[in-house]
Amino acid sequence: MATDITRDALITTPSADRAKIYGGAPTSAPTTQHHVDPTLKGDSFLPRVVGHNGAAFHTSPATEVFMKPGVSQISLVLDQMDRLRAVMREKEIDLLKLRHENMILKQIERRQQKEIEHLDCQSQDAPKLIRGLREEIAGLKSKIKAYYSQLNAEERRVRTLNDQCLKLRDTVTRLEQLTASNFLLEREELTKKVAQANERLALHDSVLSETHRKSEMVEKLLNNENRQLRGKIHNLTAENSFLKDKIQKLTDSCQERDKEIASLSIYRYNAVHKKAETVVCKKCVQRDKDENEFKRKQSILERIPILPVPIVSATDGNTVQVLVAAPCSNPENNVEYDKLTLKVTTDPTFSTITKEFNIAVQKASELVQDADKNNFQAELTVNKLSSGQYYHFLLVASCEGIQGSPSQSASVLVDEIPIPPPKPVVAHSLLPPVIQVFVEPSHLSDRSSPPTAYQIYHSNDAQMTESFLIGELTVQPGKQLSFAYNNPRIGAAHYFKIAAINSKGVSQFSEISDAVVMDCPPNRPYKPHITKLDSRSIHILTTCESNGGTDTESWKIRYSRVAEPEASTTLSIKANGLAHNHLDHVIEGLEPGENYVFAVVAVSPGGDSESSENSDEVNLDMMIPIPDPPDVEMLSATSVVVHLPREELARYGERPKITGYRIFGHLDTSLRAVLSALCPVEETNFVIEGLERGCSYNFGLALCGENSKEGEMSETVFVPLAAAITLPPSPDSSDITSKSASDTLRDDPEAPAPMQLKSKSKSRSLSLTQRSQNMHDGNPAYHDPEAEPFSNSQPPILAVEQVHTDGRVSKRTKSNNNLKHTSTLNGRPPKPKANR
Repeated sequence: MATDITRDALITTPSADRAKIYGGAPTSAPTTQHHVDPTLKGDSFLPRVVGHNGAAFHTSPATEVFMKPGVSQISLVLDQMDRLRAVMREKEIDLLKLRHENMILKQIERRQQKEIEHLDCQSQDAPKLIRGLREEIAGLKSKIKAYYSQLNAEERRVRTLNDQCLKLRDTVTRLEQLTASNFLLEREELTKKVAQANERLALHDSVLSETHRKSEMVEKLLNNENRQLRGKIHNLTAENSFLKDKIQKLTDSCQERDKEIASLSIYRYNAVHKKAETVVCKKCVQRDKDENEFKRKQSILERIPILPVPIVSATDGNTVQVLVAAPCSNPENNVEYDKLTLKVTTDPTFSTITKEFNIAVQKASELVQDADKNNFQAELTVNKLSSGQYYHFLLVASCEGIQGSPSQSASVLVDEIPIPPPKPVVAHSLLPPVIQVFVEPSHLSDRSSPPTAYQIYHSNDAQMTESFLIGELTVQPGKQLSFAYNNPRIGAAHYFKIAAINSKGVSQFSEISDAVVMDCPPNRPYKPHITKLDSRSIHILTTCESNGGTDTESWKIRYSRVAEPEASTTLSIKANGLAHNHLDHVIEGLEPGENYVFAVVAVSPGGDSESSENSDEVNLDMMIPIPDPPDVEMLSATSVVVHLPREELARYGERPKITGYRIFGHLDTSLRAVLSALCPVEETNFVIEGLERGCSYNFGLALCGENSKEGEMSETVFVPLAAAITLPPSPDSSDITSKSASDTLRDDPEAPAPMQLKSKSKSRSLSLTQRSQNMHDGNPAYHDPEAEPFSNSQPPILAVEQVHTDGRVSKRTKSNNNLKHTSTLNGRPPKPKANR
């Protein structure tokens, strides 16, 4: 049916259709033969008419009647048949439309039935859904409140920052006004002066620290000498008091003897001049007895020798060794005594005696023949003395119960050097920088007195071969001893040891304390900067400011996919020794098309820093890499050719698509681009003309992607155009002798005129700075830029944006297709380098 409709639609008019089917009109009616085709399908009620050319059509009986007169009646029948067929076709089309609409309605009915069933299922869960929606609405309302509070806090912070910006803007305005009104030095000079001042301050600080160290050492020596002098003064004071008491006793005994002498004189006088009495006086008898006893005592005292001072030495904290050298008892030498006593006391006046020891007296007659019969020696050990006290010793000889004159006393400090104290405990804090040294009391010993003070020594050496006394602590009962070492050096290891002090002296050092490193973690690194190297690797750069701590030893780089933040990868990179605060690393093996984020942590002996801010999302398919520096070749003093890296485009990957290069030119070392040219990626060489003659340029290259995106510029290449200026040939020696200087200059067409030479001779008065600048620009040292006229006649180039010194901007460029047509320089064609 559709095929018939399509075929019928192609028929333009009934007459044209008939002409195509039946051919031309019949010439005569009798020649027409009628045949009935019994196999005809459709319109079978009409007879079939066959013409002379074999074409057949159906006719009705009535039509045959009309056909007999002529062909005009046949055309009428055919027209009627065409109209009937058109009506039938319209009916068939309407029928098809109705069938199609019925099909669509059935589909809509089935869809609506499914929706009704789905709504019936949902109507059962409607309370749960409503409850869930209400809870979700409540949660959203709480979030909105939190967002509003956060928004208000951000608004307050923004207002605060705005006020700070306004204040800073006013400060900048005042500083600009001050800079404009005052003649200020350049930054380099100020930096040099600040560096010199810092060096002088460092020198003064070193001298001050050395002086402080020397003063501490001198103070230590003076304290030790003062302590020794105090001990000597104490001994002398005790000896002085003892001597005073002895003198007082001798004075009293002299007075008693004077009284006895006076009484004896009176008695003698009375005995001579007084008459004898028969009655014996009891007092006189007693006096006679006393005189005889006194004489006996005097005779005994005369025989008791004067004893030497005993030699005493403390062997430990409670034991003293006494060496006694005394004369032997020898009546022949008028030396006789039977008892030798050693008296021990802590009282310098010997008013109270602590201990007494009897020493056997040697008689000369009992000694062997070869021994010394005048003196003998005896050793005595005195135990169980109290440590930390001065003990006094003297010898007393007696005979028949009469004590002679005592010897001079010998004093000794009975003590022992304390045992080494325990290992000190140290703790430190960074704010403020201080190290706290805690001293534990030494273990008490029976042989030594308790320490009265502790000395603190410090060193930066682990073995403490060179240590310095930094303080002394006095023992206070019931208090914890601690010493604060302020402002220690940051980034260095500190070690401490202590020594105990008592009345005997200084003990040995304790164990060296644990190392204390005054250090802090590095500052938080800056946000890392990511650039693309190729299709699977990136280049990461960041830095962190120094905070006075130790240098950064390594870096930790954490990166992960944005879709999987938990599955992160950490790389540990050793820091560069020279640039330890700068990270410059290449990370390979990344997946193209994935979004990554990077964060950096700096690591030092003081710990790990805070993680840096996450980098921007990195997608290698969206990043334009940084190319290698361009290869620039000089063609002349005003033109260069840039060789573009074509083979390196393959390692950047297919995405993003690289469409061209952007060539930048910087005049000298300034960062302002005076030249910018766009070149398609198909080019291999690019010629730039119209440059400033003799100037020095820095050329850089950037890649251009789709949608006019440009990447970062590569490293610049320094090109001194003055090196391309040709110099005149040197004259021969024969010409120099035959021609004058003026003739030689006139023969050279490029040589300046004599008047110009006179004017250029003034360049000899140029300053040293100007000559250095000329040499840096590639010009002769005595080149005078004012004498050289400025020429604006530069050959035009296409698509190059050049900013001249007078502010003009021109666009010129030249494709590599015209490179072969470049004019020769000095008679020689340029030699382009091979493509990389």
